[in-house]
Amino acid sequence: IRQAAQAVLMRAHYALEAGRDGEVMEELGAVLVMGRNTGAGGTLVNTMLAIGVEDTVNRFVAENFTRFSPQALQSFLKQVDAAPPRPTVKHAMAIEKAAFWEWFIVKLEALRATPSQNNAEAVRELLASGLGSGAEVDRIIEKAGNTPDQLIAYFREVEPLYAAIQKAADATPSQLEHEANTIRQLTEGSSNAIAQII
Repeated sequence: IRQAAQAVLMRAHYALEAGRDGEVMEELGAVLVMGRNTGAGGTLVNTMLAIGVEDTVNRFVAENFTRFSPQALQSFLKQVDAAPPRPTVKHAMAIEKAAFWEWFIVKLEALRATPSQNNAEAVRELLASGLGSGAEVDRIIEKAGNTPDQLIAYFREVEPLYAAIQKAADATPSQLEHEANTIRQLTEGSSNAIAQII
């Protein structure tokens, strides 16, 4: 996605030099729509990619604003208005919380509901399936314990961090530094390995 956006910007520089501002705006509008469609996936990575692509397009338009005809600018505005909605970090964090934190808790609760001799191994496999690294899994189990109850409690410890991230996503620019400091305190002041992953 980023490479496609960069390629369009390179072509846009040449097309703008050649006086083809309408063509530039068509391509920029298409890249912006592509970026927003990427954000429709809902994950934080997709959202950040979408925001980055839109920022790149908007910067190019702003830097070259006086070089565009009113018709080309109007065409671009129509494309922006017709584009899918802009993804938000707040929405992405809600998806991340459901897909990571809540998913693990549901799976651990299912393991707790069906106790067996292999629960410790099942817990390890579950954590490895979502976290990958054996060292990371070992660190979490060492800190939390290897029973479903212990791990559920350990995962629940980071719920305030998700709440703080959601609050920061809604913050006004004047509130953002305060909210960022709150997140920093929650992560740096926590010995919870899950808080460090988020």
